[in-house]
Amino acid sequence: MSKITGYLKENNRYELLIKGIIALVFPLFLCVLFCALQGKSIGNAYLPNSEWNDELFYYKQVEGIVNNGFPKGYFGFNESHAEVMSFAAWSPVLVFPWVIWGLIFGWNLLSPIICNIVLLCVASCAFVLLTRPSIKQMTSLGIGMVFFIPFERYMLSGMTEIICFSMVIIFVGLSYNCLMKEKIVKIAILFALSLIMTLMRPYLILFMFLPIFLLVRKKKVLGAIISAAVLIVTLGLYAVIKKFLGADYFTPLFSMNWLTDFIHFGIVTGFKNLLSRLYEMGSGFYYHSIEAFRSGLASGAFFVTFMLTMVLFAVQFVIDLIAFAKDKKETKDTEDTKDTK
Repeated sequence: MSKITGYLKENNRYELLIKGIIALVFPLFLCVLFCALQGKSIGNAYLPNSEWNDELFYYKQVEGIVNNGFPKGYFGFNESHAEVMSFAAWSPVLVFPWVIWGLIFGWNLLSPIICNIVLLCVASCAFVLLTRPSIKQMTSLGIGMVFFIPFERYMLSGMTEIICFSMVIIFVGLSYNCLMKEKIVKIAILFALSLIMTLMRPYLILFMFLPIFLLVRKKKVLGAIISAAVLIVTLGLYAVIKKFLGADYFTPLFSMNWLTDFIHFGIVTGFKNLLSRLYEMGSGFYYHSIEAFRSGLASGAFFVTFMLTMVLFAVQFVIDLIAFAKDKKETKDTEDTKDTK
């Protein structure tokens, strides 16, 4: 017992432990508060009553995996399904935490909600323990979580966004910890996390470039060979999963009509249609941003967060630029003084 006490006293670990506990329970507190403001409790959340049909699709798909080893029925768009079995358009890796939860604790309509809350609680705690924020930084994190409504909204849903959020939060926390004190084991875990994240959502492969950079910097040629191997394996696994375990989309992911308008209708009509589309997109941007505050609409909240982040980066850039100019001037004045003497 005395050894544990001594360990906690070292380097203010008591304070870190308290911060970790606060971070652990804070997402649960937000869920309780979010429900209480509507006169409800967490237990009142009912997936079939959602306006998002994705929730019921995800729920039934996981139910099939838990009970039968694979989903039964159609879970893609317009009754599309994977070549092997009947998985949905997204990678089945996306729901693996729910599957594990269902196999251990059983699967009912509250299971994805409880699992989401637990995942974000654990991710928040891990982030704090890995980054060791100050009281001021903890306060900023708390305020950010309060106003980023998708945290609360998606914890109380059958959507998979919280799974992705949790993985990214842990990845960012470990990245900071690794940059402060690099170790091969940390880089290996970053590779593993980014690999799983890529199999969940392909665009998350961008996170893999950090462990690639760290390993190449540390091991040079050997690091480059290992990184290339991991990258090839990751892309190969995703290609196999998408080919055999993913249903087709019902519409293309990217629309290039704005570009073909210039070819088919000329420059004037092309610019006219382009401006019209930009106006429509701007109106949609405004609507989604307003709905982010009203109902926690994810896309709108992402827009708002992105814009606020850009503003903060711009302000910090100006502050750093002024500080750099000031330091440069002071250095020059000091050198001039020495030359005069």
